[in-house]
Amino acid sequence: MNDTSGGMFIDKPRSLYVHIPFCRSICPYCDFPKVLLSTGFNKDYVSALLKEDERYRGYGFDTIFLGGGTPSALGGEQLKELLGELTKRHGRPKEMTVECNPEDVDLPFAKALREAGVNRVSLGVQTVDDGYLRKLGRNHTFAKALQAVGFLHEVGIDNLSADFIYALPGQTIADVKKDLDGVDQFRYLTHVSFYALQVEKHTMFYIQGVKTPDSDTLADMYELINRELARKGFLRYEVSNFAKPGYECQHNLCYWHDDPYAAIGMGATSYENGVREVRNRDIVSYMKGAYVLRREAENAQTREFNFLMLNLRLAKGFALSEFTRRFHKDFLVSYAANIAKVSQSLIVDRQRVRVKPEYLYVLDEVLVDLLNFNGVK
Repeated sequence: MNDTSGGMFIDKPRSLYVHIPFCRSICPYCDFPKVLLSTGFNKDYVSALLKEDERYRGYGFDTIFLGGGTPSALGGEQLKELLGELTKRHGRPKEMTVECNPEDVDLPFAKALREAGVNRVSLGVQTVDDGYLRKLGRNHTFAKALQAVGFLHEVGIDNLSADFIYALPGQTIADVKKDLDGVDQFRYLTHVSFYALQVEKHTMFYIQGVKTPDSDTLADMYELINRELARKGFLRYEVSNFAKPGYECQHNLCYWHDDPYAAIGMGATSYENGVREVRNRDIVSYMKGAYVLRREAENAQTREFNFLMLNLRLAKGFALSEFTRRFHKDFLVSYAANIAKVSQSLIVDRQRVRVKPEYLYVLDEVLVDLLNFNGVK
Protein backbone atom coordinates (compact mmCIF):
# COMPACT_ATOMS: atom_id res chain seq x y z
CA MET A 1 0.00 0.00 0.00
CA ASN A 2 1.38 3.39 -0.98
CA ASP A 3 1.12 6.48 1.19
CA THR A 4 2.16 10.07 1.29
CA SER A 5 3.18 12.23 4.22
CA GLY A 6 0.69 12.68 7.01
CA GLY A 7 -0.75 9.20 6.68
CA MET A 8 -2.79 9.88 3.53
CA PHE A 9 -3.13 6.87 1.26
CA ILE A 10 -3.29 7.25 -2.51
CA ASP A 11 -4.63 3.82 -3.44
CA LYS A 12 -7.62 3.74 -5.76
CA PRO A 13 -10.83 2.66 -4.04
CA ARG A 14 -11.63 -1.04 -4.30
CA SER A 15 -15.29 -0.63 -3.30
CA LEU A 16 -18.15 1.22 -5.00
CA TYR A 17 -21.32 2.37 -3.26
CA VAL A 18 -24.33 3.15 -5.46
CA HIS A 19 -27.23 5.02 -3.86
CA ILE A 20 -30.73 4.25 -5.11
CA PRO A 21 -33.05 6.70 -3.33
CA PHE A 22 -36.41 5.42 -4.50
CA CYS A 23 -39.01 4.02 -2.12
CA ARG A 24 -42.62 3.00 -2.68
CA SER A 25 -43.47 4.60 0.66
CA ILE A 26 -41.51 6.48 3.34
CA CYS A 27 -40.83 4.73 6.64
CA PRO A 28 -41.38 6.98 9.69
CA TYR A 29 -37.91 6.27 11.13
CA CYS A 30 -35.78 6.68 8.00
CA ASP A 31 -33.35 9.60 7.65
CA PHE A 32 -31.52 8.38 4.52
CA PRO A 33 -31.69 10.36 1.25
CA LYS A 34 -34.89 9.14 -0.41
CA VAL A 35 -37.54 9.98 -3.02
CA LEU A 36 -40.89 8.36 -3.73
CA LEU A 37 -40.80 6.03 -6.73
CA SER A 38 -44.09 7.60 -7.84
CA THR A 39 -42.15 10.74 -8.89
CA GLY A 40 -41.16 8.81 -12.01
CA PHE A 41 -37.57 10.05 -11.83
CA ASN A 42 -36.02 6.58 -11.80
CA LYS A 43 -35.10 6.33 -15.51
CA ASP A 44 -33.43 9.75 -15.64
CA TYR A 45 -31.78 9.12 -12.28
CA VAL A 46 -30.14 5.89 -13.46
CA SER A 47 -28.83 7.78 -16.50
CA ALA A 48 -27.37 10.42 -14.17
CA LEU A 49 -25.77 7.70 -12.03
CA LEU A 50 -23.98 6.26 -15.02
CA LYS A 51 -22.83 9.71 -16.12
CA GLU A 52 -21.35 10.37 -12.69
CA ASP A 53 -19.72 6.95 -12.76
CA GLU A 54 -17.65 8.06 -15.75
CA ARG A 55 -15.22 9.55 -13.23
CA TYR A 56 -14.36 5.99 -12.14
CA ARG A 57 -13.94 4.51 -15.60
CA GLY A 58 -10.91 2.24 -15.53
CA TYR A 59 -11.29 1.41 -11.85
CA GLY A 60 -11.72 -2.23 -10.86
CA PHE A 61 -13.83 -2.91 -7.77
CA ASP A 62 -13.78 -5.87 -5.40
CA THR A 63 -17.21 -4.92 -4.05
CA ILE A 64 -20.24 -3.08 -5.40
CA PHE A 65 -23.06 -2.27 -2.99
CA LEU A 66 -26.47 -0.89 -4.01
CA GLY A 67 -28.11 0.76 -1.01
CA GLY A 68 -30.95 3.15 -0.46
CA GLY A 69 -33.66 4.04 -0.30
CA THR A 70 -34.88 0.80 -1.73
CA PRO A 71 -32.82 -0.50 -4.69
CA SER A 72 -35.30 -3.32 -5.27
CA ALA A 73 -37.98 -0.69 -6.02
CA LEU A 74 -36.36 -0.25 -9.45
CA GLY A 75 -37.43 -3.77 -10.43
CA GLY A 76 -35.37 -6.62 -11.77
CA GLU A 77 -34.93 -5.46 -15.35
CA GLN A 78 -33.79 -1.93 -14.55
CA LEU A 79 -31.41 -3.25 -11.91
CA LYS A 80 -30.03 -5.77 -14.38
CA GLU A 81 -29.45 -2.97 -16.92
CA LEU A 82 -27.68 -0.77 -14.36
CA LEU A 83 -25.52 -3.55 -12.96
CA GLY A 84 -24.72 -4.81 -16.43
CA GLU A 85 -23.26 -1.43 -17.37
CA LEU A 86 -21.35 -1.12 -14.08
CA THR A 87 -19.77 -4.56 -14.42
CA LYS A 88 -18.96 -3.87 -18.07
CA ARG A 89 -16.98 -0.82 -16.95
CA HIS A 90 -15.43 -2.15 -13.76
CA GLY A 91 -15.41 -5.94 -14.06
CA ARG A 92 -17.36 -8.47 -12.04
CA PRO A 93 -16.71 -7.82 -8.33
CA LYS A 94 -16.07 -10.56 -5.80
CA GLU A 95 -19.04 -9.33 -3.79
CA MET A 96 -22.05 -7.55 -5.30
CA THR A 97 -24.80 -6.66 -2.84
CA VAL A 98 -28.29 -5.29 -3.43
CA GLU A 99 -30.53 -4.13 -0.60
CA CYS A 100 -34.08 -5.38 -1.07
CA ASN A 101 -37.46 -5.06 0.57
CA PRO A 102 -39.15 -8.45 0.98
CA GLU A 103 -42.31 -7.42 -0.87
CA ASP A 104 -40.27 -6.70 -4.03
CA VAL A 105 -38.77 -10.18 -4.22
CA ASP A 106 -40.57 -12.76 -6.32
CA LEU A 107 -38.99 -15.53 -8.39
CA PRO A 108 -38.55 -13.49 -11.62
CA PHE A 109 -36.94 -10.66 -9.63
CA ALA A 110 -34.57 -13.09 -7.89
CA LYS A 111 -33.62 -14.59 -11.27
CA ALA A 112 -32.91 -11.12 -12.67
CA LEU A 113 -30.55 -10.38 -9.77
CA ARG A 114 -28.76 -13.67 -10.30
CA GLU A 115 -28.41 -13.04 -14.04
CA ALA A 116 -26.95 -9.60 -13.24
CA GLY A 117 -24.21 -11.22 -11.17
CA VAL A 118 -25.57 -10.32 -7.73
CA ASN A 119 -24.18 -12.78 -5.19
CA ARG A 120 -25.27 -11.11 -1.95
CA VAL A 121 -28.64 -9.67 -0.89
CA SER A 122 -29.37 -7.66 2.23
CA LEU A 123 -33.05 -7.97 3.09
CA GLY A 124 -34.84 -5.34 5.18
CA VAL A 125 -36.73 -7.66 7.52
CA GLN A 126 -36.66 -5.30 10.58
CA THR A 127 -38.80 -7.60 12.78
CA VAL A 128 -40.81 -10.82 12.54
CA ASP A 129 -43.76 -9.26 14.37
CA ASP A 130 -46.39 -8.14 11.87
CA GLY A 131 -47.81 -5.65 14.38
CA TYR A 132 -44.47 -3.88 14.76
CA LEU A 133 -43.95 -4.01 10.99
CA ARG A 134 -47.14 -1.98 10.56
CA LYS A 135 -45.94 0.54 13.17
CA LEU A 136 -42.68 0.86 11.24
CA GLY A 137 -44.57 1.59 8.04
CA ARG A 138 -43.33 -1.57 6.37
CA ASN A 139 -45.29 -3.16 3.52
CA HIS A 140 -44.34 -6.77 4.07
CA THR A 141 -45.19 -9.50 6.56
CA PHE A 142 -42.98 -12.06 8.24
CA ALA A 143 -44.39 -14.69 5.88
CA LYS A 144 -43.41 -12.58 2.87
CA ALA A 145 -39.88 -12.15 4.22
CA LEU A 146 -39.54 -15.92 4.59
CA GLN A 147 -40.79 -16.36 1.04
CA ALA A 148 -38.31 -13.80 -0.30
CA VAL A 149 -35.37 -15.61 1.27
CA GLY A 150 -36.65 -18.85 -0.25
CA PHE A 151 -36.79 -17.33 -3.76
CA LEU A 152 -33.26 -15.92 -3.48
CA HIS A 153 -31.89 -19.24 -2.27
CA GLU A 154 -33.73 -21.07 -5.04
CA VAL A 155 -31.93 -19.12 -7.78
CA GLY A 156 -28.52 -19.67 -6.17
CA ILE A 157 -27.93 -16.46 -4.20
CA ASP A 158 -26.60 -18.04 -1.02
CA ASN A 159 -25.00 -15.06 0.73
CA LEU A 160 -28.13 -13.69 2.40
CA SER A 161 -28.30 -11.06 5.10
CA ALA A 162 -31.27 -9.82 7.13
CA ASP A 163 -31.46 -6.41 8.81
CA PHE A 164 -33.38 -6.16 12.09
CA ILE A 165 -34.21 -3.16 14.24
CA TYR A 166 -34.58 -3.42 18.01
CA ALA A 167 -35.40 -0.92 20.75
CA LEU A 168 -38.70 -0.20 19.06
CA PRO A 169 -41.24 1.89 21.00
CA GLY A 170 -42.95 -0.39 23.50
CA GLN A 171 -40.76 -3.36 22.60
CA THR A 172 -39.91 -5.81 25.38
CA ILE A 173 -37.14 -8.33 25.93
CA ALA A 174 -39.66 -11.03 25.00
CA ASP A 175 -40.33 -9.27 21.68
CA VAL A 176 -36.61 -9.23 20.86
CA LYS A 177 -36.42 -12.93 21.75
CA LYS A 178 -39.24 -13.52 19.26
CA ASP A 179 -37.18 -11.84 16.53
CA LEU A 180 -34.15 -13.93 17.45
CA ASP A 181 -36.24 -17.10 17.33
CA GLY A 182 -37.44 -15.95 13.91
CA VAL A 183 -33.87 -15.94 12.61
CA ASP A 184 -33.93 -19.75 12.74
CA GLN A 185 -36.98 -19.86 10.47
CA PHE A 186 -35.17 -18.12 7.61
CA ARG A 187 -32.88 -21.18 7.35
CA TYR A 188 -30.55 -19.82 4.66
CA LEU A 189 -29.22 -16.65 6.31
CA THR A 190 -25.45 -16.21 6.47
CA HIS A 191 -25.41 -12.72 7.98
CA VAL A 192 -27.60 -10.77 10.40
CA SER A 193 -27.56 -7.10 11.46
CA PHE A 194 -29.32 -5.83 14.58
CA TYR A 195 -29.49 -2.04 14.81
CA ALA A 196 -30.92 -0.12 17.74
CA LEU A 197 -33.61 2.31 16.60
CA GLN A 198 -32.34 5.88 16.43
CA VAL A 199 -35.03 8.55 16.39
CA GLU A 200 -33.47 11.07 14.02
CA LYS A 201 -34.52 14.65 13.44
CA HIS A 202 -36.73 15.31 10.40
CA THR A 203 -38.33 11.85 10.63
CA MET A 204 -41.99 11.23 11.42
CA PHE A 205 -41.02 9.35 14.58
CA TYR A 206 -39.16 12.46 15.80
CA ILE A 207 -42.10 14.72 15.00
CA GLN A 208 -44.41 12.33 16.85
CA GLY A 209 -42.11 12.29 19.89
CA VAL A 210 -41.53 8.54 19.75
CA LYS A 211 -39.50 7.23 22.69
CA THR A 212 -37.23 4.19 22.77
CA PRO A 213 -36.64 1.90 25.79
CA ASP A 214 -34.41 3.07 28.64
CA SER A 215 -30.67 2.43 28.66
CA ASP A 216 -30.82 -0.57 31.00
CA THR A 217 -33.40 -2.27 28.80
CA LEU A 218 -31.29 -1.49 25.72
CA ALA A 219 -28.25 -3.08 27.34
CA ASP A 220 -30.27 -6.19 28.23
CA MET A 221 -31.57 -6.43 24.67
CA TYR A 222 -28.08 -6.15 23.22
CA GLU A 223 -26.71 -8.79 25.58
CA LEU A 224 -29.54 -11.15 24.57
CA ILE A 225 -28.89 -10.52 20.86
CA ASN A 226 -25.18 -11.31 21.23
CA ARG A 227 -25.77 -14.44 23.26
CA GLU A 228 -28.53 -15.89 21.09
CA LEU A 229 -26.89 -15.15 17.74
CA ALA A 230 -23.61 -16.69 18.91
CA ARG A 231 -25.54 -19.80 19.89
CA LYS A 232 -26.98 -19.92 16.36
CA GLY A 233 -23.52 -19.65 14.78
CA PHE A 234 -23.58 -15.93 13.93
CA LEU A 235 -20.42 -14.38 15.34
CA ARG A 236 -20.24 -10.66 16.08
CA TYR A 237 -17.54 -9.06 13.95
CA GLU A 238 -18.76 -5.45 14.35
CA VAL A 239 -20.90 -3.74 16.98
CA SER A 240 -24.19 -4.43 15.16
CA ASN A 241 -23.21 -7.10 12.63
CA PHE A 242 -23.02 -10.87 12.94
CA ALA A 243 -21.96 -13.45 10.38
CA LYS A 244 -21.32 -17.12 9.93
CA PRO A 245 -17.57 -17.68 9.41
CA GLY A 246 -16.47 -16.38 6.01
CA TYR A 247 -19.63 -14.35 5.36
CA GLU A 248 -18.63 -10.99 6.81
CA CYS A 249 -19.70 -8.13 4.53
CA GLN A 250 -16.53 -7.21 2.65
CA HIS A 251 -17.98 -3.91 1.44
CA ASN A 252 -18.79 -2.67 4.93
CA LEU A 253 -15.41 -3.85 6.18
CA CYS A 254 -13.92 -1.35 3.75
CA TYR A 255 -15.68 1.43 5.69
CA TRP A 256 -14.71 0.09 9.09
CA HIS A 257 -11.09 -0.33 8.05
CA ASP A 258 -11.19 3.30 6.92
CA ASP A 259 -10.02 2.34 3.45
CA PRO A 260 -10.82 4.53 0.41
CA TYR A 261 -14.14 3.91 -1.36
CA ALA A 262 -15.93 5.26 -4.40
CA ALA A 263 -19.56 6.37 -4.46
CA ILE A 264 -22.17 7.60 -6.88
CA GLY A 265 -25.70 8.77 -6.32
CA MET A 266 -27.81 11.34 -4.52
CA GLY A 267 -26.59 11.94 -0.96
CA ALA A 268 -23.76 9.41 -1.17
CA THR A 269 -20.28 10.04 0.27
CA SER A 270 -16.99 8.86 -1.22
CA TYR A 271 -13.54 8.85 0.38
CA GLU A 272 -10.37 9.03 -1.69
CA ASN A 273 -6.93 10.56 -1.12
CA GLY A 274 -7.99 11.95 2.25
CA VAL A 275 -10.99 13.80 0.78
CA ARG A 276 -14.63 13.03 1.54
CA GLU A 277 -17.02 14.13 -1.18
CA VAL A 278 -20.66 14.53 -0.18
CA ARG A 279 -23.17 14.38 -3.00
CA ASN A 280 -26.23 16.53 -3.54
CA ARG A 281 -29.36 15.40 -1.68
CA ASP A 282 -31.61 17.27 -4.12
CA ILE A 283 -32.50 14.81 -6.86
CA VAL A 284 -33.36 17.43 -9.48
CA SER A 285 -29.99 19.15 -9.04
CA TYR A 286 -28.24 15.78 -9.03
CA MET A 287 -29.87 14.73 -12.30
CA LYS A 288 -28.76 18.03 -13.86
CA GLY A 289 -25.16 17.09 -13.14
CA ALA A 290 -24.56 18.92 -9.86
CA TYR A 291 -23.24 15.73 -8.31
CA VAL A 292 -20.90 16.84 -5.53
CA LEU A 293 -22.30 19.23 -2.93
CA ARG A 294 -19.09 19.70 -0.94
CA ARG A 295 -15.57 18.37 -0.51
CA GLU A 296 -14.02 17.91 2.92
CA ALA A 297 -10.24 17.50 2.96
CA GLU A 298 -9.21 15.76 6.18
CA ASN A 299 -6.06 16.69 8.03
CA ALA A 300 -3.74 14.10 9.57
CA GLN A 301 -5.39 14.40 13.00
CA THR A 302 -8.85 13.73 11.60
CA ARG A 303 -7.67 10.75 9.54
CA GLU A 304 -6.05 9.25 12.62
CA PHE A 305 -9.17 9.86 14.70
CA ASN A 306 -11.42 8.26 12.08
CA PHE A 307 -9.15 5.26 11.68
CA LEU A 308 -9.30 4.49 15.41
CA MET A 309 -13.00 5.25 15.81
CA LEU A 310 -13.99 2.99 12.91
CA ASN A 311 -11.57 0.12 13.47
CA LEU A 312 -12.43 -0.20 17.15
CA ARG A 313 -16.01 -0.99 16.12
CA LEU A 314 -14.64 -4.31 14.89
CA ALA A 315 -14.34 -7.29 17.17
CA LYS A 316 -10.80 -7.80 15.85
CA GLY A 317 -9.83 -4.17 16.34
CA PHE A 318 -6.76 -3.05 14.38
CA ALA A 319 -3.19 -4.18 13.80
CA LEU A 320 -0.53 -2.02 15.43
CA SER A 321 1.57 -2.41 12.29
CA GLU A 322 -1.23 -0.92 10.19
CA PHE A 323 -1.49 2.11 12.47
CA THR A 324 2.27 2.63 12.21
CA ARG A 325 2.23 2.26 8.44
CA ARG A 326 -0.51 4.86 8.05
CA PHE A 327 0.54 7.40 10.65
CA HIS A 328 4.29 6.83 11.07
CA LYS A 329 4.23 6.47 14.84
CA ASP A 330 3.77 3.89 17.55
CA PHE A 331 0.19 3.76 18.86
CA LEU A 332 1.24 2.34 22.24
CA VAL A 333 3.69 5.20 22.77
CA SER A 334 1.53 8.01 21.38
CA TYR A 335 -1.58 7.00 23.31
CA ALA A 336 0.07 5.60 26.45
CA ALA A 337 -1.66 7.98 28.88
CA ASN A 338 -5.12 7.47 27.36
CA ILE A 339 -4.66 3.73 27.09
CA ALA A 340 -4.07 3.69 30.83
CA LYS A 341 -7.45 5.40 31.37
CA VAL A 342 -9.33 2.66 29.52
CA SER A 343 -7.07 -0.30 30.24
CA GLN A 344 -9.98 -2.27 31.70
CA SER A 345 -11.85 -1.92 28.36
CA LEU A 346 -9.10 -2.85 25.91
CA ILE A 347 -7.16 -5.92 24.93
CA VAL A 348 -3.67 -4.81 23.89
CA ASP A 349 -0.92 -7.15 22.81
CA ARG A 350 2.16 -6.81 20.64
CA GLN A 351 0.16 -7.10 17.42
CA ARG A 352 -3.40 -5.81 17.84
CA VAL A 353 -5.67 -3.53 19.86
CA ARG A 354 -9.34 -4.30 20.34
CA VAL A 355 -12.17 -3.49 22.69
CA LYS A 356 -13.14 -6.26 25.10
CA PRO A 357 -16.38 -7.91 23.95
CA GLU A 358 -18.32 -6.82 27.02
CA TYR A 359 -17.42 -3.17 26.36
CA LEU A 360 -18.38 -2.96 22.67
CA TYR A 361 -21.89 -1.90 23.62
CA VAL A 362 -20.51 1.16 25.42
CA LEU A 363 -17.89 1.82 22.75
CA ASP A 364 -18.62 5.56 22.66
CA GLU A 365 -17.71 5.88 26.34
CA VAL A 366 -14.43 4.08 25.71
CA LEU A 367 -13.63 6.30 22.74
CA VAL A 368 -14.25 9.51 24.69
CA ASP A 369 -11.41 8.59 27.05
CA LEU A 370 -9.14 7.04 24.43
CA LEU A 371 -9.40 9.72 21.76
CA ASN A 372 -9.08 13.47 21.85
CA PHE A 373 -12.40 14.77 20.53
CA ASN A 374 -11.37 18.42 20.83
CA GLY A 375 -10.35 20.09 17.60
CA VAL A 376 -11.18 17.18 15.30
CA LYS A 377 -12.68 18.44 12.05
